[in-house]
Formats: sequence, structure tokens, C-alpha cells
Amino acid sequence: MEPVTTDPEIISTPGTDTSALAEAGASTVIWVNASGPELASELERALSMFPPGGLLVIEGNSALEYVDPDFTIFVMNVPFEAFKPSALSALGKADLVMINLEDELSKLDSVELEPGIRRQAPEAYVIYFNRESGGLEGAMPETIRRVKAALEKA
Repeated sequence: MEPVTTDPEIISTPGTDTSALAEAGASTVIWVNASGPELASELERALSMFPPGGLLVIEGNSALEYVDPDFTIFVMNVPFEAFKPSALSALGKADLVMINLEDELSKLDSVELEPGIRRQAPEAYVIYFNRESGGLEGAMPETIRRVKAALEKA
């Protein structure tokens, strides 16, 4: 597979974040499958495929090593011990942290998570969500409000 692709068959692979972006209505979706020293140049190639202006969503922790976004959302769904190496760095760059208190985090209380989040992302706004609070869908209005406010300032 090419490191940068717009192939609809690859983009629509079920269960991937990339397919979720396409299903949500993104007008252009590009999959960048690169790591290490190649990631910077492949990200640059992918970014050149987008017209200037507009809203660009990049999914993935490693991209934050090479791009400086106007707003960063970190979605946490595993405990700190299960983080990928790039996750702590990404968390530290977050403007907003969305914490899914389901699955692996269902047994933890937000009070237990708060100190670790504040150590890594002291200025980030934090949204906790679970089924009782309406899930991810219930968290989206506040998320969208915060993103819009930040982009209006940018």
C-alpha cells in the first residue's frame, strides 16, 4: 500500500478512524500510513493535497511531532499505563481532552484520572463522557463549541 492514499476501498476499511471521518461527511479523506523518518515528508505530501483554508482534521498522535495545529483534541479511552509512547506527548499538546469512561476506564473515577491529566495537560479543558451522559454524541456539543471558539481566536 502507498504511504499516502485516497483509495476509497482503503479509506472505507470498517472499524478505522479514517472510515469514521469519511462516514461523518468529510469532503476529502487521505490515509497516511507512514512512521519514523518518512512520516514528516508523507504528511507534507498529504497536506499539499488539501486546498488552503477550511477545517482540517488529522487523526493520530505521531502527526503532532510534525504539525502545529490551531486546536488539538486528545481522546483518552485507556489508562495511562496502556498509552502508546506517542500518547503522553500528544496529551501534553492537547487543548481539549475527551475521556471515555467506558471499557478500560469504566472502573476508574474521574477524580483518579484528573491528577495525571493535569500533570500532562494543565491548561486543557476536560470532558468526561459515558453512556449515562449520552456517550460521545452527548459530549459533542461542548466539544464543537470549544473548537469554534478557539478557531475564531486563531
